[in-house]
Amino acid sequence: MLPTRNPKSGCVWQCHRCLGCILTCLVFCKEDGSYLGPDTFTKLFQRYLAQAGLPRVRLHDLRHTHATLLLQRGIPAKLVKERLGHSSITMTLDLYSHVTPEMQKLAAASLDGLLDKIKSPDKSRDDG
Repeated sequence: MLPTRNPKSGCVWQCHRCLGCILTCLVFCKEDGSYLGPDTFTKLFQRYLAQAGLPRVRLHDLRHTHATLLLQRGIPAKLVKERLGHSSITMTLDLYSHVTPEMQKLAAASLDGLLDKIKSPDKSRDDG
């Protein structure tokens, strides 16, 4: 596959067959669009965190936080699976099952509220 240049970022996108297509395009690159190694990016990321007075976190921690927050906000697990690139929804649900108990509580409370509305219709309506 021939490299192509992203018109917005200038980054070079290409399939890296030598990596077994694990990396299909460059998410981060140097200013000239060339390859930026993960170790270099990690060092830059850690430097920016320190300059901002933020605690050290791994990039993978951000990925985990991203998925957890999406699930807590009620985003369907299938969409989260697609965003993370997981091969199956089972993998996503297994990894993020710690979010499920809180979601179960929210679902129960929501259903309880709905049932209360059904049992006690709005008294302010005049049926007559």
